[in-house]
Amino acid sequence: MRMGGGGSGRDARERRWRRERQDDRSAAMAPPALLRLKDPGRRALPTAMAPVSVLNVSLPPQEQLLERFVRPRQPTDLILDLDLESDRIDIRHSTIEDFDAKGRLVLSQSDPPLLASHRGRMAEVTFLAPVKTARGRQWLRLGYRTPVRTVLPEYKLRPGVWITAIVVDPPRRLEPCTVRMAPRLTPSADMDLRLMLLPARAEMEILDISAGGLFFAHPGWMSFGLGGWVNLLLHSGELGLDLSGRVVREEALSSGRGGSAVQFEGLANQERRRIRQLTLEMNRHLHLLRLEEPYQPRYG
Repeated sequence: MRMGGGGSGRDARERRWRRERQDDRSAAMAPPALLRLKDPGRRALPTAMAPVSVLNVSLPPQEQLLERFVRPRQPTDLILDLDLESDRIDIRHSTIEDFDAKGRLVLSQSDPPLLASHRGRMAEVTFLAPVKTARGRQWLRLGYRTPVRTVLPEYKLRPGVWITAIVVDPPRRLEPCTVRMAPRLTPSADMDLRLMLLPARAEMEILDISAGGLFFAHPGWMSFGLGGWVNLLLHSGELGLDLSGRVVREEALSSGRGGSAVQFEGLANQERRRIRQLTLEMNRHLHLLRLEEPYQPRYG
């Protein structure tokens, strides 16, 4: 006896119709698109190289990593709080100064400073590692988790030199980690994106961008200095986004150019929402390009 065949077909159609109606309602409620393309009828080629990550970089042996990074005068970033929901990240810049009698790391007082009340808080001690890839030198962040053992108001670094010090456990391994709360994206050639340096309104080249910051190229004679404040204007079609932040990295590029990485700070809520929406649309477009014209790597 045949039972339920017609009902299951009707159920499947009804589920499909409900999904379609839900998709229509979602599309009607979605904010208008921010990303503009130079020629919507013509697709750009996908980005040839994926951003550097642990997935496409072979790390040296742990012994070499520990010898390279766990040494006096090595800069480090302490990540104390990563809250993806509220878009907040607490990073404190410091330096390895010494090792105590127990072999623990003695760090200089961080910027912003740690207090005695931070004792026992879990932190991620991280280092920036340059690696060689097919795109040239890239940066990968390595680190490990440890509690803050204590904050010493007076630590004798050497005769006559006393510092405020942070004491943490030494690492056994350094693992790839990230302080990024959003993917880093390389714009495709068909995206209508223009970056202006203010107040001069000089146009700069965007090398990569995320919801939390961007990396741009500029003439080699320009230097903003680490920690320097930069004001930028990002255009996508008629849309203009006022962006500002501090320089967290500078490096020399090819052809006499320089590169500066800016971490956004002090953005208004509307600008923060717009840059997040814009980079989301960019990510979707880049994914579509990869699906339509999958990149074929060439070796040799």
